[in-house]
Amino acid sequence: MTAGTIQIELATDRSAIDRLMAALDQFSEDTGLPERAENQLRLCLDELVVNAISYGFDDGMNGVILVAVTYQGDSLAVRMEDNGKPFNPFEEAAKPDLKADVEEREIGGLGVLFVTSYAKEYGYERNGEKNVIRLLLDA
Repeated sequence: MTAGTIQIELATDRSAIDRLMAALDQFSEDTGLPERAENQLRLCLDELVVNAISYGFDDGMNGVILVAVTYQGDSLAVRMEDNGKPFNPFEEAAKPDLKADVEEREIGGLGVLFVTSYAKEYGYERNGEKNVIRLLLDA
């Protein structure tokens, strides 16, 4: 296992997910990231980036998402920044009703629930015109 950092700038369209996943595959290979940590990282970033693309930008709005991941020791530090509308997924996303039958559940909320369950630490802040999300995951 080798410490490392990756930074990637993404456009706000669905093709960004493919670019992000390819970059994470290479990062995981280069650093020897354990498979469990790689899977959790991929799920968390997929959820957060898709949410930003889907809800953070009005049609025609020029958006950029910056993702940085640092692997060191037994932790993965994740920072995601976008210039979309203010939105704190940890406070404002729909909360899933886990007691309801699957057929009766409202759509949404499970992805953020997975993110918060995988993260040792997570946080959101609005910094000027940018949303900033930070995660700390076990490696």
